[in-house]
Amino acid sequence: GDDHAAPATRLAPTKAWSRADQMAAERENFGFYFAAHPVEEYRAVASANGARSYGSLMSGEGEPGGRSGAVMAALVENVQKRKTKKGKDFVMADFSDNSGLFSASCFEEGLVEPFQQWAKDGTCVLLNVELDRPNPDEPPRITVRGARPLASVSSASQMQLKLDVSSPQAIAELALLLPRGSGARGEVLARLRTGGPKEPLIRLGNDFKLDSDLIERLIPIEGLANVSLTARPERHLRLVE
Repeated sequence: GDDHAAPATRLAPTKAWSRADQMAAERENFGFYFAAHPVEEYRAVASANGARSYGSLMSGEGEPGGRSGAVMAALVENVQKRKTKKGKDFVMADFSDNSGLFSASCFEEGLVEPFQQWAKDGTCVLLNVELDRPNPDEPPRITVRGARPLASVSSASQMQLKLDVSSPQAIAELALLLPRGSGARGEVLARLRTGGPKEPLIRLGNDFKLDSDLIERLIPIEGLANVSLTARPERHLRLVE
């Protein structure tokens, strides 16, 4: 008759996906992540260490033919191990943050194996990078100089802000925006663009609170250029674990 019960549908047991596999499937099939990008979990500590998004760095102005440093926070998506012409190992890696996907090379031999593991584990990392702008019509090339998992970053690094100043009005706005604070250790170096053969580099102080949000406010100011925030030279990021 028509009143018999339909057999229950049984789903075959499957192995639970890792976070990296789940995210890869979401991105491949839907083009986005259902949840917030994993880097958002570390937003506070990343910002305190001067990390800027890929989209922000690509839209910011830079001096053509010049190189500048920056800090980024990103998920390691994929890594390919390669060799240089001299036979040394390096990696080409794909990363993502909440603004997009990007690729970078890393020639630090001590980071070759960790990067391969971070790609397998879907690890979010804090990157110390160099941006090379040989052609103003193309996005800068990104080279990783140092990296460590964001989960191991528990406090802010000593940061250094560098910028060029070309007008008195820009100096006045800069003075209003730079926040000082008890316990703050950020250093600010300003290159005064006077047009002379030797343009002075002025140290404005080392007790500023510097983070990525401040950089986003400084970049649009007319008379300021080549704004970059990096870890202090003596504290460049290196592999710790």
